[in-house]
Amino acid sequence: MIKRIVGLLMILSLLAFSSCATITPSTEGLDAKAYFDRYQHIMKLAVQVAVLRVLNSNPTYADSMIAIVEDVKTVIDALDILDLTELEQLIKERIDWSKFEPTEKLLVDALISQVRVEIDNVIAIKLDGIPTPNEDVKLIVTSFVDWVAEAAMLHKQQQSNRSLVPTLEPIAK
Repeated sequence: MIKRIVGLLMILSLLAFSSCATITPSTEGLDAKAYFDRYQHIMKLAVQVAVLRVLNSNPTYADSMIAIVEDVKTVIDALDILDLTELEQLIKERIDWSKFEPTEKLLVDALISQVRVEIDNVIAIKLDGIPTPNEDVKLIVTSFVDWVAEAAMLHKQQQSNRSLVPTLEPIAK
């Protein structure tokens, strides 16, 4: 029952995340970087809520998420031109899918794909027909993956804080 509720919450998070682009104002007069700078707080919240939903039901995934983010950032730094399709594939290859139940696999795959769609939507914004410069694309993608790592680290910190809380024994009378 709890897994179903968590799964439903994850789906709702994904739906909220996918609607982020539709609840923000027009992109008129903005390039991708300016749009990202203006609305990144909304995108960050959506990414981190979705990640925390995954980690709340699977706390042991936090370390793997952080490691994957570090690998991805190394790849991003090494590339001259960033191909989001290849990057999405790289992320999916780094995941140990055998740890997931079938519904979790679907949700994690959907989360990764939705993040990629949102990044695509941001970098597709052009001012005066000029494509987004690659350094801006790298900055935007790095921000998205950093948000994943931040959420995973926050989750780990919360878990360790819970283990540090002393339990109070009732006073014997």
